[in-house]
Amino acid sequence: MSSIIHRLAGGADFMLASAAPVETDGGKPRPRYLVGDKLDQLVQYLSNPPAQLDSLPAYLDAVKHLHSGLDDRKLLLEHLLTLMARLGGGNEFSSKLQEAVIDLLYKDIPHPPACYLSVLHQAGIKLAEPLANVSYAYRSADGSYYNPLFPTLGMAGTPYARSVPSTLCTPLNNLPDAGLVFDTLLRRKEGTFKPHEGGMSSLFFAMADLIIHCIFDTDHQDVTKNNVSSYLDLSVLYGSSEAQMDSVRRFDGTGRLWDDVFADRRLMLMPPSACALLVLFCRNHNRIAQRILDINEKGKYKAPALLSEEARRKQDDEIFHRARLVNCGFFMQVILADYVGAILGLVRDGLTWRLDPLMTMRRSDHEFSPQGQGNVVSIEFNLLYRWHAALSAQDTKWTEALFRSVMGQNDFDKVTPADFKRKVGQLFHKPHDVRTATFGDYSGKTLERHAADDEGMPSADGAGRFADAELARILQDATNWRAGSYGARCIPAALRVIEVMGIEQSREWGACSMNEFRHFMGLKPYESFKEWNPDPVVHEQAETLYKDINNLELHVGMQAEAIKTPGPGAGLCPGYTISRAILGDAVALTRGDRFLTTEMTPSNLSRWGYKYSHVDPEDGSVGGILTRMLFSTLPDHYPPRSAYTHFPFLDPEYMKKEMKQRGDKNFDRYTWERPAPPSPLIVLKTWDEAVDVLQTQRSRFASSYTERLKDVTGREADEQILVRKTLLRKADLWPSYFATKTMELINASPVTYVDADTKTVDLGRNVINLLPVHWIAQELGSIALKTTSNPLGTEYESEMYDMFEAVCRYVYLDNDTYNHFKLQTEAMKAFDRIAPYASRKLSAMSGSRISVQGITQTLSRFVLKGDDSSTFLRTLLEASEDRDSEALAEQLFSEVVPTAAHFSRIVVQVVDFFLGCEGQETDSSRAKKEVRERIAMLAAQGSYKADKEIMKYVDEALRLEPAVSGVYRIASSTTVVGNKRIEAGSRVYVALSAAKQDPMVFGDNAATPDFERHTPLSTRLGLPETGLLAPGLFEKILPRVLGVIFSLKNLRRAPGQSGKMSSFTQSLHGAPEKLFLDFSGNLTPLPESLFIEYDF
Repeated sequence: MSSIIHRLAGGADFMLASAAPVETDGGKPRPRYLVGDKLDQLVQYLSNPPAQLDSLPAYLDAVKHLHSGLDDRKLLLEHLLTLMARLGGGNEFSSKLQEAVIDLLYKDIPHPPACYLSVLHQAGIKLAEPLANVSYAYRSADGSYYNPLFPTLGMAGTPYARSVPSTLCTPLNNLPDAGLVFDTLLRRKEGTFKPHEGGMSSLFFAMADLIIHCIFDTDHQDVTKNNVSSYLDLSVLYGSSEAQMDSVRRFDGTGRLWDDVFADRRLMLMPPSACALLVLFCRNHNRIAQRILDINEKGKYKAPALLSEEARRKQDDEIFHRARLVNCGFFMQVILADYVGAILGLVRDGLTWRLDPLMTMRRSDHEFSPQGQGNVVSIEFNLLYRWHAALSAQDTKWTEALFRSVMGQNDFDKVTPADFKRKVGQLFHKPHDVRTATFGDYSGKTLERHAADDEGMPSADGAGRFADAELARILQDATNWRAGSYGARCIPAALRVIEVMGIEQSREWGACSMNEFRHFMGLKPYESFKEWNPDPVVHEQAETLYKDINNLELHVGMQAEAIKTPGPGAGLCPGYTISRAILGDAVALTRGDRFLTTEMTPSNLSRWGYKYSHVDPEDGSVGGILTRMLFSTLPDHYPPRSAYTHFPFLDPEYMKKEMKQRGDKNFDRYTWERPAPPSPLIVLKTWDEAVDVLQTQRSRFASSYTERLKDVTGREADEQILVRKTLLRKADLWPSYFATKTMELINASPVTYVDADTKTVDLGRNVINLLPVHWIAQELGSIALKTTSNPLGTEYESEMYDMFEAVCRYVYLDNDTYNHFKLQTEAMKAFDRIAPYASRKLSAMSGSRISVQGITQTLSRFVLKGDDSSTFLRTLLEASEDRDSEALAEQLFSEVVPTAAHFSRIVVQVVDFFLGCEGQETDSSRAKKEVRERIAMLAAQGSYKADKEIMKYVDEALRLEPAVSGVYRIASSTTVVGNKRIEAGSRVYVALSAAKQDPMVFGDNAATPDFERHTPLSTRLGLPETGLLAPGLFEKILPRVLGVIFSLKNLRRAPGQSGKMSSFTQSLHGAPEKLFLDFSGNLTPLPESLFIEYDF
C-alpha cells in the first residue's frame, strides 16, 4: 500500500512539475518532489511526533510557575528544543519559537554586566592602536573594541563580571573545609569509573577544554581579573596580547602561522587530545590563509617575493586577520553544530537542525533583538565549567602520571594549593618558543617535530610539523574512549588540589549559592538536599556539611547535583542546573560577539571563507562541521563515511547502536571500525610514469570508478558495451545535432547591448553545460525538459545539469573527501530521478503490462514534445537479449551521464584557452587567434582529415590545461613504475598536470603552447572513455561544437571579470590543480560560467 501511495504521489508531482512556469525569473524552481516530500514528512511526524504526551507536565508547569521558578526536572526546555528540531528549520512555527527561545536565553545574563569583581579602571587600560586605513573588520589581539562604544568591554585583563550578587550571610568559617567537601561529595573512589550515559567521547571534552581556556584565565596576582577576553576568539591559538600573537605569526606576506603552534601554554597541562585538536585549528588557519591568497578574490594580492617589506607586512596583516575571522567563525560553528549538537542529543537522534543564536531578528514591537553588543564572562560561569568528572579512564591515567611528574608526589592528598602554584609557576617560567614547543601523547612519549618541506630536510632551528599519524592516533583514541559521567563522587582523586582551589576561590570571590543561582536563572530553588540529589549517600553527607540547603555552594552544588538521563534534547547529561545554564552562556558568548554576527559577512571573510565557515547539513555529519577540518588537515587518516570522521564527539559503538536502533536509512553508508593506518601515497609526476600506470600496466592499478557507479545505481555496474556500440553505430548523426544545438542555445540566451550590434552570452552556463543535457534528454533518455518549445516539460535544464555534475564529481572528480557523502547522496538521487524516464519508455516499447508506474508513463506522452529518443531506445532494446528495461536504463545512465559534465568542462576549457589574454598582443595570443580561425574553417569542411587537425590543436590545449589534474589508483599487485617499486595495496597519485609538461618528453618549451608540436595520442590520458568522451564520439563532436563557437563574428571575452572563469590553482601533492569558484562561493572542479561577446 505504501508503495502504491508513493507512486501516486509521484504522479501528482509529475503533473505539478509539468504545470510549473518555464521561466523562474531568477527564483528557485519549486521542489520537484513536493508531494512526495510532504508525504515522507507526514510519515516521519506520525512515527516520531514533534510533540508528545510526556511533555504536557512541563508545559503545565511553565504556565503555573512562569514567574516564580520553573521546575527543570520536567524538562520544558528539552521538550521545546526537541519540538523545534523535529519540525525542522523550514517550519514557520519552529522558526518563531526559536526566536523566542534565543531571546529568552540571551536575557539570562545582563548585557552589559551590572556588577564587576573589582573597579573597572577605564583610564588605566592601555588600548592598542587600530590598524590604519583598512577596509575590513578584524579582531584585536586582546579583545578590545568588540563594542566600539565601550572598547574595553570583555577585553583581556579586565575584571570578571558578577551575575548574581549574593545576600547569603553564612560566615566563611562556618562552611566545611574544602578538602573535606571534596573527599565526601566529589571524589571518585578507586575503581568506580562510570562511563558517560550519553555516549560522549573524550574528544568532546578536549573541545570543551579549548572553549573553557579561551574565555577563562584567572590572574594569579589579582584573582578579580581575567587574562583572556570574554569572546570565542581562539585566544588559545592566537594569544591574548600583541606579543603573543606576534609569536605565532610568520609575517611573510601569506598571513600564515608557524607550523603546528599555539600561544597558550596552559594547554600543555591538558590531556593530549586538547593539544592535538588545537594543532588542527592552527593548520586550519594556514589552509584558510593560503586559500584566500590563492583565490585572490579582489585581485589585489601578489606573490610576497614581489612586494616591498612595507607592502608585504600590509598584505600579511590583511590575509592573517581575514583568515582569523574565518577560523574563529569555523570554531564557533563547531561549538554550535558539533558541540551543542551533542549536548542536546541532536547528533545521536539524527536531527540536522541546530539552535541558531546568531540570527538577526526583530521582536514583536519591531525592535531589533540585540546582536554584537559585547560580552563579559562572569565568575558563576567560571565555576560552572569545571568538568573534571568527565575525564575518561585513559585521560585520568594520563593526568595522574602528569601530576606525579610535575609535583614529584605520589600521594595526591598531600598536594597543597601552595605546592601546586609553586610547581606550575616554575614550569611556566621556563623559556618557551612556540615553534619548537611540543607535548606528549597518552603513552608519555613526546611528539617530535618533523621537517615541513617536501624534501624531508630538517629545519635549521628544529621547527616543523608534527606527524599526521601521531596526531590522528591521539584524536582517534579520544573519539574511541568514552568520557566519564557527571555527578557526585565522580572527580578523579588526582584533581583534588584543583577542586580544593576552586572551592576556596569561589569563597574568596563571594560567589552566590546554588539556590541563588537557580533563582537568577528562573529555576525553582531546591527545598531540600534530597530534592537536589535523591541519592541518600550524597544528600545526607551534604546536609551534614552544609546544614541548610540554602547554604549549598554553587560550585559544589552544580558538580554533585543529580544528573539528567539521556533522552530527547538531552545528550550531555550533567546536573540539571549546568544543563540549563550552559545554553544561556552559549547564546551570550556567540550572540554578543560582533565578529560572529554583524561583522560576519562575505565582505570581511571573503566569499569562499564565509561559505567554508558555515555548516552543510548534507555532509553526512548530521548537522556537524568538525568533519570538514578533519578531512582537510588529516586527509589520509580520516576516510569518507567513517564514524570517526563524521561523529568525533560520540563513542562510535554508542552511535552505531543508536543509529541502528532508530532504523536510520544511512546506517549502512557508514563504516564503524577504526580507520586503518594508510599506506604511503606515491606521487608520480613524469609522463612515462603516467603512461605506465594508466595504459601499459592499467590492469595492475585499480580505479574507484566502477565501485562509485555501483554506489550510485545500487547494483553491480554492468558493462555498458551494448549502449556504447549503439551510440557509436549512430556516431555520424551526432556531430550535426551538436552543431545545430550549439547555435540554437547561443541564439536562445543572449544579452543584447543597447544601441550596439553586440551580444553577450554566458557560454559556459547557458550553452556548453546544456549541450549534453539536451542530447541525453531528447535523443537518448526520453527526459521531458521544460523549455520554451516544450512548456509542459517536467525538468529544468539547469537542474538536470546540476544532477549530471553531481554524478560526474562523485564518480570521477571526488578529490575533496569532505564533499564525498553529499555528492554520493546527490548522485544517487540523480539516478533515481533520471533513469526511470528511459526505463518507462523502454517498458512501453516492450509491451509491459499497465501498472501504477504506467500512470507516469501515460502522462509523459503529453509532455515529451521534441522527444527524439524513440529511435535510439528501440535500437537498444532490439539489440538486448533479455529486454530488461530497468537494466538497460541503468546501463544507459552509467554510460552517458557520468561523463556529461566532464565533456562540458573540456569544451569550456578549450574555448577559454584559445580566447587567450584579451588586450595582450603577444606571440601566444596571436597564435591562439589564428588557431581559432583555422578551427572554424576546418570545422566547416567536416572531413575526417579536418577533424584530425582540429583535435591536434585541442590536444595541445588539454596538455597545458588538463581537464583532470590528476587521478588516484591502488596497486592490485606489486610492480615497478619507472625507478619506483610499488607494493600491492599502495596508493598512487598520477599528477597529470605535471606529467603533461614533462620536459623530457615535450621539450624545454613544455610549459608554452606549440601547435606544431608532435603530441602523443595519449595526451588525453586520465580521461574516462565512456559516453561523450568515447574517442569515436569525442573526436567527431568536439570539432563541430568548436567550429560553431569560433565562427561567431569578432568572438571575444566579455569585459571585466565576467569574461574570465573564476578559477585558481592550488598545489595538490606537489603538483598544480585547477579549481573553480561557483556563484555560491563553493569550490568545484567544474567551471560554471564564461561570458563571451560577439557581433551580429
